[in-house]
Amino acid sequence: MTAFATAAGLPPHGGRNSAACTGRRLVSPKPRVADLWAPAAVPQTGHGDRSGRPTATMPPPPHSAADVASTSNEGGDGHRSPVPAATIDVGCLLGAASDAVARACVVIRSVQAGRGAAADDTAGLGVRYKETGDPRSALTVADIAAQRVMLESLQAAFPGISIVAEEDEDGDGATDGGGGGGGGGGGGGGGGAPDGLTAAAATAAAVAGDDALRAETPAGLVTPPDLAAVPLASVCLFIDPVDGTGEFVAGRLSSVQCLLGISVDGRAVAGAIGLPFHDGTPVIAALVGSGVVGLPAATSLPSEADGLVLTGSAAPTDPVLLAVTSLVNAKTVVPLGGAGAKLLAVASGAAHVAVLNLACSVWDTAAYDALLRCVGGTLTDLFGCQLVHRRGGRVRHRYGLLATGPAYAAVSRRDGGHAALARAIRAAGVADPLLHHAGVVTVPSPPAAGGSGDGGGHAADVARDLDGEPLTAAWVSTVIAGAPGRIAAYAAPEATAVRYLMSDAVRLMLMPAEGVHADSLPASVFYKRVVMADLDHARLKAASAPFKLARDMRSYAVEAAFLSSAAAEALEQRGGVRLSRPYHIATTAGGRESTGGAGEAAGAASATAAAAAAAAAATAMASGAPLRLVDCRWGLLLTDYSPTDGWAQAGLLDGLQLKAVLMLLAKVHGFFWVSPAPNGSVSQGGALNGGNLYGLDGLVWEQGTYWAPGRQSPVTPASLADAWSATAARFDAAGESLWAAVPPGTPIQPEAYGKALGGVAAEVAATVHGERGARCLLHGDAKAANFFFRDPPAAVRSGGADAAASRPEVGVIDWQWTGWGNPATDVAYCLATSAAASCLSTDGAAEDSWLRQYHTALMAALVAAGAAPDAAAATRMAPLDELRAAYEVALLDLAVLVVSYHWVRIRASPSVLAARAGMAGSNSYNKSVWHARWLIARTAGLLSARGAALSGG
Repeated sequence: MTAFATAAGLPPHGGRNSAACTGRRLVSPKPRVADLWAPAAVPQTGHGDRSGRPTATMPPPPHSAADVASTSNEGGDGHRSPVPAATIDVGCLLGAASDAVARACVVIRSVQAGRGAAADDTAGLGVRYKETGDPRSALTVADIAAQRVMLESLQAAFPGISIVAEEDEDGDGATDGGGGGGGGGGGGGGGGAPDGLTAAAATAAAVAGDDALRAETPAGLVTPPDLAAVPLASVCLFIDPVDGTGEFVAGRLSSVQCLLGISVDGRAVAGAIGLPFHDGTPVIAALVGSGVVGLPAATSLPSEADGLVLTGSAAPTDPVLLAVTSLVNAKTVVPLGGAGAKLLAVASGAAHVAVLNLACSVWDTAAYDALLRCVGGTLTDLFGCQLVHRRGGRVRHRYGLLATGPAYAAVSRRDGGHAALARAIRAAGVADPLLHHAGVVTVPSPPAAGGSGDGGGHAADVARDLDGEPLTAAWVSTVIAGAPGRIAAYAAPEATAVRYLMSDAVRLMLMPAEGVHADSLPASVFYKRVVMADLDHARLKAASAPFKLARDMRSYAVEAAFLSSAAAEALEQRGGVRLSRPYHIATTAGGRESTGGAGEAAGAASATAAAAAAAAAATAMASGAPLRLVDCRWGLLLTDYSPTDGWAQAGLLDGLQLKAVLMLLAKVHGFFWVSPAPNGSVSQGGALNGGNLYGLDGLVWEQGTYWAPGRQSPVTPASLADAWSATAARFDAAGESLWAAVPPGTPIQPEAYGKALGGVAAEVAATVHGERGARCLLHGDAKAANFFFRDPPAAVRSGGADAAASRPEVGVIDWQWTGWGNPATDVAYCLATSAAASCLSTDGAAEDSWLRQYHTALMAALVAAGAAPDAAAATRMAPLDELRAAYEVALLDLAVLVVSYHWVRIRASPSVLAARAGMAGSNSYNKSVWHARWLIARTAGLLSARGAALSGG
């Protein structure tokens, strides 16, 4: 397989003389390595691994801010050459990287061979120190020569590829052989450096020669489909030519490595790790989604007596590292030098966990991030956040590094493994000092509800921007108050954090600056973060159900577009519906980063960005184009329903709460009513604006709800019958039949239910989600978890003059599935997913009472919105009998979803539902046997009434 595939029919290109990468050369003939050496002092600063300043890979260096990774492209000016748009096979790239690493290892060994006889003799190494007095900052001729041979060969084979490398090439010439000079004080042992450098250069030149890199997927690995044709612009290489230079200088050669990591869209996906002083000079090659080759077995594995084994620095002094190490509570601690040596110990099983120092950089971790994922381990920062390896991103891992191997969970007996350890670190707050620069404070918080976490600490993994950087108080102040400095600090209490399968969210508690009145700022805001590349479930969907992933990606664009629209503003201000409106929206959807913030102009920017993303997402979903998880990153800073202001949620809705929600839905439906109008045509009143509902066409779903046709896997009568049989069997085996609530004498029998439901599935879906009948804007996911309630003041409740006075206030969130449809769909979903048992009955009488109340409210809403001139006209537009009929069809349509998808996904049984009873976000039939039986009883009756064949045929 060729490594490159070009757009528009252009020929592939790659390294010369490569069987795998053939085609015309797109770069000028490369200079010999020896010709590139020029005498120059190693600069005193400028090495990103210690000072944080990035380094360039080819002179002259690109201009870049401190602590930002620079990139190298053919031409050396920091800009990409005008090469054809290309894609690259990451497996082939890994093969070339492995070859480049092997060549660099030859150079490193040649430098070692030229040093003095004594193990600690540094003659010939040309040692300099990037930071005076810090042995970890050592720089030798091996670093420079090894990096050069890697750069030259890779840039020749892959023109235009981005590379971030450790060593600064401004000072790659001969050292002066003294202890001072450009390398700073303390650079001893440099005698003979010019000769050593010349020898290293000659070796590098000989190794490079005229042979191109072997750009073939390493034997034993297969490129996964998602890495077979990656845009070249999405790829970046991270090079550490000599990891453990301090160990190299000290003669501890077993800790010396050569690292080359490969990232795609900021996530490490492959790595080549050279071990120049191990037998056979092995090169480890790791490819996420395929596996690992060349990983040497650990010389010794931990024994039972060793217990949990931790590796780290020999004598850490940083208080954060000391506290984290203590919290890990390892029985055995094995100090090792060099980041690679520690991470290799974890990957090979010689250690179970590693805590690395705070000076590590992206080139230290890119290769090992991929390797650990391949072997079942994990590498994150101390807070549990995935690492970002992106060109232009931050170089230093200032929030620490935590690595665990595949055996960590079992040996530590910590349920949840790495994630649980990171959660414990957050709960203890021991790493929080690393966040103080961002204006983060930790506030005491109660244990998390439902046993979802430790409860205490700062949710540092959620309160991050789209690039993984912690939110800062200055940024929060700017987007909320219009300027930095008005908000002095914020906290993101772990007890308020939620981590769903497809998104994360947390409440930010705001602390005003001195002199800023608290009443001028909200007490809290709600932050919703979606970075799909970080989510395991999103990656699973990308592989197993890409159409669902496309659906989900569009849903976030729909929510952002709606909430930032003029329509939402009108609904809140004129329609009387309380929404969680955005202060700020940031997104990369649509392939470009867009952002909006506080103030009228910034709010318009948010709306524009969200609308553009919604349009792009709709186009992408319709086209069926390949999905890129990096194209779905969203950050929404929203107004909050805070408990401190009296707001609360309910797992199931009691009578007052249910009525409040139905009244809210009626206001939404009436405000955005489409058809029929009093004369039978499309309505021209209410929120209509030039035939387009406040610009919502093209922004919201053409058909609301997440189960509209095409958004779930196809259902056939046979598949639905099989799904029903499997679920019913689990309940029967537990002695709690799902059929127990079906009234005696119901014609349809349990064994026929699944096939009968499947027989009407297509018909009811077409009726519910079609364009006939009543049509308005739906919420699309009107379940209890998406509503907040606040009791009215006691003085109002005691008045008793108006029944509405006793109803709670209600606010609504989560508009991902808003779109056009029949209002009965929202009503049926709300009752079936959220109503308490006291609000329902198996004969349908209780539901009819709720339908009447909703209908009365809808009539009033149609008149208030101007969609109908009076109550009589509104009743003609939406008769109660039509609402009842539509509700029954919608309930059957929902039953199809429940039986074919929800219960299959959770493997529903009495014990599973009992275990989910405390899950506030779970639908009633997924956490209550009573509600599951109610749904079956009601729909069995409806199927019988429709005349479904008693045999199920």
